[in-house]
Amino acid sequence: MLVTNNQIEVLVPHEECAVPRRRSLHPSGIILDTSLVVSFHPQFTTSDDRLFHFHCFHQKKKNSKNLEIGTPTKDEKDPSKPTCAYSILRFPGGPSVGLVSLGQTVYHQWKCEQFQNSCLHVRNCALVAGTVRYILIDEQGCSKEPQLLPDLSYLNPNEVGVNVTVFGVVDSSIVHFECELLLQPKQNDICPTRQCSNQTEQPDESTEANRYRLIFRIHSFSDYQISNFDESLFIIDSSQNIL
Repeated sequence: MLVTNNQIEVLVPHEECAVPRRRSLHPSGIILDTSLVVSFHPQFTTSDDRLFHFHCFHQKKKNSKNLEIGTPTKDEKDPSKPTCAYSILRFPGGPSVGLVSLGQTVYHQWKCEQFQNSCLHVRNCALVAGTVRYILIDEQGCSKEPQLLPDLSYLNPNEVGVNVTVFGVVDSSIVHFECELLLQPKQNDICPTRQCSNQTEQPDESTEANRYRLIFRIHSFSDYQISNFDESLFIIDSSQNIL
């Protein structure tokens, strides 16, 4: 790390630091993600602290040495692949959020475009903190922790959203919110109805809301393409009472 009066240069050795990596099919290559927190006090979190999220994509080289024999055939490509995005907004249709406080309500939105006769389904969501996974949404797309994450609202065939009160995880400043995005064919031109039980389970102590700062991120995977959709929040504790 090189620090001067007005800039910081950081070299991150991705192998030595075990930077997470994933393969991408469309486009083909490797995705590397890491985060850097710049703090202005060694013990306390201040309003001047900043989070930088690095998202690097290394595209696979294409072989340009192709030999064609005979009459060239028309290249048949797959139908247009959907464009999916994940956003954390201040409210539905509002601006994206950056700096927020524990207890603040934000709006999580999943949305896909450029597809027809299909329905978006969000399922298998987990909050990952280190080596521990907290299952929040099950295989059916229903919330297992409605006190923290209410059941999702399916607004139309390509958009899902939910209001969430910002919460934390004990002894963890960074967590990952992972979900599967599935595109299913319509049935008689109608999307299947998601029916979730109103019965709630007793909350586990490890998932109780607390006053620790955290960062929300999401990694979404669809049947058509594997990409990374993420949003980051820098969360401060606006209360003096620590739970």
